[in-house]
This record gives sequence, C-alpha cells and structure tokens, in this order.
Amino acid sequence: MDFFVVNGKIWQGKGRFCQALVVRSGRIAAAGTEEALEQEGRGCMLLDCGGRTVIPGIFDPYGALLEPPPPKGLSDWLEGQLHQLARAGVVAMQWPDWEGNLT
Repeated sequence: MDFFVVNGKIWQGKGRFCQALVVRSGRIAAAGTEEALEQEGRGCMLLDCGGRTVIPGIFDPYGALLEPPPPKGLSDWLEGQLHQLARAGVVAMQWPDWEGNLT
C-alpha cells in the first residue's frame, strides 16, 4: 500500500526536517512540502500526522505466534516463523510457554 504522509515534522537526518513524504512499495519515494508532493501523492492513502514528529526507519510492530511450537523439529519451525515475521516487518514477538500459552 502507498502512503502520502502530510502535516508532520519528518526527520530527514542531520537536523533536517520536511513536512510530507510519499511512500511507495514500502520505500520513501519523495520528501518535501505538501504542496510540492501533491501530484506524487495522488492515489496514495493519506496519513495526516497532526503536526507530530515522524522518524522514518524506526519500525517496531509487535507480533505473537499463533501456534505453539511442535514437540520435534523446533529449530526448523522457529527459523520458518522468524523468516515469515521478518518478511512482514515484525521485529518484536511474544513467545509461548511450554504449554503453548502466550506469556
């Protein structure tokens, strides 16, 4: 999904900020003022930051495993789970206990 992020104080690094971003296919396609990016942002989902600070690149969604680990083959199962979650952008997880309950 593509986003047009507006009305923000968006950190660009080295003490520089901009007001708006266009994000296409998960990557920043353009940064600048809302007016300068209006054409580029057409067709994107509009995200109004309400004047808040935005720091691109810091992404910490939270995920929980939906199934308990198997009694055998834990290493392969865990590797598959981690690859799947990493592809989805999840970087924090909740681990099940030995009975499969989420802790």
